[in-house]
Amino acid sequence: MMRWYVFFLFSLSLSFIHSQQQQKQQQTKVNAINVKYKSKTRTFSYVTGLAKSLHYYPSSEVLLGGNLLRNYDPKLITETLNLLNPKNLHILFVSKNAISAQDLNKADQEKWYGTKYMNVSLSSKQIDSWAAPSKENKYLHMPEPNDFIATDLSIRDVPDGTTKTSPPKLVKETDSYRVWYKKDPTFNTPKLNVLIRLTLPAVTEGAEALVHIELFSRLIQDYLNEYAYYAEIAGLA
Repeated sequence: MMRWYVFFLFSLSLSFIHSQQQQKQQQTKVNAINVKYKSKTRTFSYVTGLAKSLHYYPSSEVLLGGNLLRNYDPKLITETLNLLNPKNLHILFVSKNAISAQDLNKADQEKWYGTKYMNVSLSSKQIDSWAAPSKENKYLHMPEPNDFIATDLSIRDVPDGTTKTSPPKLVKETDSYRVWYKKDPTFNTPKLNVLIRLTLPAVTEGAEALVHIELFSRLIQDYLNEYAYYAEIAGLA
């Protein structure tokens, strides 16, 4: 039940979002960039996506649909947040042991698959504790300003003589790494592909070395997860 306590604690902190437009402004910038430089998709997927959008948007907006944020409505945000309260909560708990043996004969049975189920009300004490969480948590907050969102989308000139088949150029070399670079001469969009190759001789030393490398890789991912989140939101994933 602790996860629900944390959820309502965080939802209460979200009530302050109506006083700031930072999140909306940042998302608007990211969406505008994604729309302007959107890559081509499969025709079938694109058409079916448009057909679905016709159920939700007028024909004049169907191409952009939910890709652009048009209006900032603090009142609507507040009304929605006010609906996130324990009195409106319906928890669906699924488990083979959800109903004890002594209560099994009291359980209802749904008509399609004959699955046993019970409706149980939360106690008033539980609802009150979730409705007014008393503990503050400094780790529950809205994201900080995202420095990864691009502000300069200008394209560098393609070096003379660069073609589709031109090899990348070595731009930096040290004792531990080399960096190669090639400017795309075709699409001329502010996009970047980063390919990294690590040469680790220790990997071939045996099964233990492989396990160590795998653990190290997961530790790196976990360590960078929070930092990489902002990059992913900005479209750099």
